[in-house]
Amino acid sequence: MAATRRQHKNQKESAWVPPLQRDPGPWNRLLLNWLATLAIIMVFGLVMLYSASYTTGYLRMGDSLHYIKQQAICMAIGIGCMVVMSYVDHRFLRWASKPLYWVVLAMLAVTLTFAPLNGWRRWIRLGGLTLQTSEVAKFEMILLSSHLAASAPQIGRFSPSLREKIKPKDWLFIRIVRQLIVPVLPLVPVVVLLFLEPFARLLGADEITLDYVKHYLLGLAPFSVCYLVSYNLEVLVKTDGFPRYALFTVIAGCLTNCVLDYIAIFWLDMGVFGAAVATGISQLVTCISYFAHFFSKKCTFRLRKFRFDPRLYARILPIGLSDGVTELCTGLMIFLFNRTVLKCIGTDGVVTYTVIAYATTIIINLMVGVSQGTQPLVSYQYGKEDYTSCRKLLRYALTTVCVLAPVLFVLIFLFAPQIVRAYLSHATDELIAYSIQAFRKYSISYLLLGFNIVIGGFMTANERPVPAICISVGRGLVLQSAVLFALAVSFGGDAVWFTPIFSEFLCLVFSLRALKAYRRHPAGNRK
Repeated sequence: MAATRRQHKNQKESAWVPPLQRDPGPWNRLLLNWLATLAIIMVFGLVMLYSASYTTGYLRMGDSLHYIKQQAICMAIGIGCMVVMSYVDHRFLRWASKPLYWVVLAMLAVTLTFAPLNGWRRWIRLGGLTLQTSEVAKFEMILLSSHLAASAPQIGRFSPSLREKIKPKDWLFIRIVRQLIVPVLPLVPVVVLLFLEPFARLLGADEITLDYVKHYLLGLAPFSVCYLVSYNLEVLVKTDGFPRYALFTVIAGCLTNCVLDYIAIFWLDMGVFGAAVATGISQLVTCISYFAHFFSKKCTFRLRKFRFDPRLYARILPIGLSDGVTELCTGLMIFLFNRTVLKCIGTDGVVTYTVIAYATTIIINLMVGVSQGTQPLVSYQYGKEDYTSCRKLLRYALTTVCVLAPVLFVLIFLFAPQIVRAYLSHATDELIAYSIQAFRKYSISYLLLGFNIVIGGFMTANERPVPAICISVGRGLVLQSAVLFALAVSFGGDAVWFTPIFSEFLCLVFSLRALKAYRRHPAGNRK
């Protein structure tokens, strides 16, 4: 039996097969196909180059093959380099994939700061040398793509022979979020820089302010990620039990911004661009300070390897939705209010509302500060299931609002003329008088809005997304828009200034009912 197999093998090896009919094997076959494709592309490229350049080469150089010769020499050098590199273990380049990614991002951002060359911003010029950033970026994308593909885990049921087996949902998360979305996020500032003018016009820039907005975005865009990171880390530091550290970090960031603004604007004469860079650096300083806390021994939180858990997102997203909806509703409500005021009162009403909106933003931010200062502490006690402390913190917050709201209302009511004149210094006396009257009507709502903001934040901290979203949407959009439409249709222009009073009152009724339900069942969905 064995002898028969050896004889059959010898006959198979001794049998002559024509070269073109021999099977070179799967890998050799792939290599031959690739080399044949490369040769066809090279020959095709030379033919196309010759057809496009033979006349120019003859007229300029006296040789119709001038450009073909240059291209052929470069092609030969490239093939030689390819052959040499084929004997080099390319895996040593893996360590450079991530650092080079950040280098390329920095190069792309720097490229946009150079003056256009031939109408385009594609080169970095250093003395007499020029470097096209896109060529470096091509090489980096090959390295990064290869690294991500090699480091991706495999699904066990698809490849049972592999040791690493994970669930399909985890594999999708790694592929989409960690290997696609996360690497792309740093590109956002670069995209903003590439489309500066459209972004500037989207933000409301006109022909007068367009250059200033573009310069400001140019200086601020590289630091845009710092804003998101610093805001989230601030909340985590407070939750860790160090609100004082978060406060000092915010103050340090503000002072850094002021100092750098003075240096950039007055000493370095960098103008709007310098102011933006100063703001970005101050945010970077706050990020570094927060990271320093988490790497210190006093931090009770510890960084660990992230694992995707859909159940956590099912809890987190509804809770955070209320704050997101609040920001969205604020923008929509400003748009609706402006349109209604413009239709019912005219341009003078829009000017008046602009002044009121500036002052209202300050009042709301003060109330939001009370709410956000309480939220981490409430969340901490809620996690410990200490509902008595949660109610105690709520009483502290509501007491603060009870004291703060009347004081702010009285100050606004008494100093309304001074505030209006500070914004409308060149306006007519009739417009100033009308704005003061409207401002005082609108300011009555300041007595109520703080309670809704604090109760809504308290519901968010206690994992009650439904009442939190209802309060946010109610006071921010639904109730306000309904009351605005009803007052404008029923009573005309001047009645619109009472809109926030009625909407905040109706929302407060719902907030108190939600608070009553909380007192009956403080544990909520836990029990």
